[in-house]
Amino acid sequence: MKIISDFGKFFWVKIEKLGNKIFTPAYNPFYHLGGICFHLMYLLFITGVYLLFYYTISVTESYKSLQYLMTEQWYLGGVMRSLHRYATDGLMLVMGLHLLREFFMDRYRFYRWVAWFSGVGLLFTIWITALIGYWMVWDTKAQIVGLFTAELMDYFIYLNEPMSMNFLAPSSLTDIFFFVILFFHISVPTFLLFIAWLHYARTSKPRVNPPALLSVSILTLLVGLSFLAPAPMGEPADLTKIPGVVNIDWFLMIFFPLLAKTSAATVWATIGGLFLFLAVLPWIPGGKKPEKSKVILDECTGCGLCHDDCPYEAIIMAERKDESPYEMEAQVIPERCAECGICLGSCDYDAIKLGSWTNPGLKEEVSRLMASGGQSKDAPNIMAFTCDKGIKVKEILGSQGKTVQNLPSVKVINLPCAGMINPIIVEHAMKSGADGVFISGCGSNDCYFRTGNTWLEKRLDGSRPPALKKEVDPGKVRTYFEPDIKAEDFIEKINGFMEDLKGEKLEKAPPAKPMFVPAILVLALPAILIGFLSNYPMSLMDSEKAILKIGLKHKTSRVYKCTKEDIIRFAKEKTTALPGSKKVSQHMDYVRRKGEQYCGKRERNPAFLEIFLDGKKVYSNTFSPAGLHSDGPIFFYKKVVTDPGEHRVQFQMRDSERKEGFDYLYDEVIRFEKGRVVAYNFDKHEGGFKLAK
Repeated sequence: MKIISDFGKFFWVKIEKLGNKIFTPAYNPFYHLGGICFHLMYLLFITGVYLLFYYTISVTESYKSLQYLMTEQWYLGGVMRSLHRYATDGLMLVMGLHLLREFFMDRYRFYRWVAWFSGVGLLFTIWITALIGYWMVWDTKAQIVGLFTAELMDYFIYLNEPMSMNFLAPSSLTDIFFFVILFFHISVPTFLLFIAWLHYARTSKPRVNPPALLSVSILTLLVGLSFLAPAPMGEPADLTKIPGVVNIDWFLMIFFPLLAKTSAATVWATIGGLFLFLAVLPWIPGGKKPEKSKVILDECTGCGLCHDDCPYEAIIMAERKDESPYEMEAQVIPERCAECGICLGSCDYDAIKLGSWTNPGLKEEVSRLMASGGQSKDAPNIMAFTCDKGIKVKEILGSQGKTVQNLPSVKVINLPCAGMINPIIVEHAMKSGADGVFISGCGSNDCYFRTGNTWLEKRLDGSRPPALKKEVDPGKVRTYFEPDIKAEDFIEKINGFMEDLKGEKLEKAPPAKPMFVPAILVLALPAILIGFLSNYPMSLMDSEKAILKIGLKHKTSRVYKCTKEDIIRFAKEKTTALPGSKKVSQHMDYVRRKGEQYCGKRERNPAFLEIFLDGKKVYSNTFSPAGLHSDGPIFFYKKVVTDPGEHRVQFQMRDSERKEGFDYLYDEVIRFEKGRVVAYNFDKHEGGFKLAK
């Protein structure tokens, strides 16, 4: 697994570095994928509420209500619908990228498993919700979505009648079905709020919003796409016709072409395998389990800075129970601790330790290195701190293991995270003889531990406690935060810092500014991709053929034939005289059934069905009644693809105790038109099988 993630990370980092040049780290979209997802969710909520005001819950009127928005109110309602559609596809795209990025960057194991698992759940839940939303349009694309989704659900979940029965014929589809679809489309996102909360449950100060400039840019591009390429509506759905070429949405209908070529079992195996793989990924062996921070209670003052700085809410403040004069104490929740050491950087009282790391120990190591020799009159003495996630330290170290290659005056201490550096360590390095302090770590605004380099920079500029003392010249402290730092880049930056120190050129470089034109062009690429892939013309059903559909919902007769005595006896057993009254209470197990002799024997007969087309048997099976007691209806749905023309259709079914012959027969020659559907249902009160309308 590590080989795959490392391979992906190699290319991903190159793309992100290009993004840093164009957008700057502050606005790089790859650093704000989670926030962009929430931004798109807000947009979906707003546009969805607007569309709901105009939507009519009806088989015949749902299409017309949305068509009105696209034609008569195109300037607002049409834009709102297109925004709703494109924001959904954008959300699926960004969530997929976010998932890939966390995998490539190895940010899904141990303490991150809750965020990963809930993120996978969010992706699949939003996908299902979006597919349901397509049904509400009820055009030809919605018909494809309904037919294919029903086929999948019929294979996987068989609790009652097949969902495909709703799409047997126009008369099978009711307004209630559309009400149920609307209910799920609205209620499932409510459940998403819980999953979203769970996604950030162990995260302190989550970034749920991208920078305003990035948000406005994304919204502007989506609105522009909605104006220039409004989300099209197909022809009204017609269950008597086979949909030909439709504009499929690859972000949501990605499995439908596979279903068209294979089977529901293959599709479910693919979906289930993918979900299972993603769900169990955090527990696949690999990686070193992190150590946990510990609080040295005798030194803790209960100041709460470690609690404020912890990126994973792994430190809580609790009421102190000992005789200490301090009211509160810090406590570590081990299962949430990430071994980042950021809490060491926030503690001025030496009250935190991480394995063998402590602030007093760091001071001793700095003193030892600065006194170890190797200084030169021609080169400034540098104390360098490197982040374990930012650079492969072995590539930059000399033979002694504590100095940079060919630069003996540069001493190196490698730390789990740059955020572990407390300003007192920087001050101590200066007092110990360092002419400058160089700190390298993960990409700016993209710390492996979320906030390490951000908190460090704020401590160094004095905007977050504990702050660097004003006596320390900030120009003598240089930070270098880049993703996947290479040895040659690190050494180049160190040499540049040393030259600046020798020349006393210590001005801080001005912050980089985005390259606006290239940035807009880059952001336009996913917008164009969304517009193209969400309206890709493709035929999933062969409109040159014809289709025969058969639907069955039938209650067979009971196995045991009740006598009059059985019925009377059962009725007496199931009724009770109420005290002081002539009235009787009827037990829930005994309900008088009109026209049916019932005496407590619930089991019904199975049914045997055969289907012939032009004398060739195309289906044969025995069905058992539904229910735990085998007393429910028999459900059946079948689709047969055939060539256009005249065909002899034969159905024969037996649902009684007879061993030979059939109780219901149908034999007719039917003309099948090209691209049309001929549907049959079963009604025992009308003699058996009949054409459905």
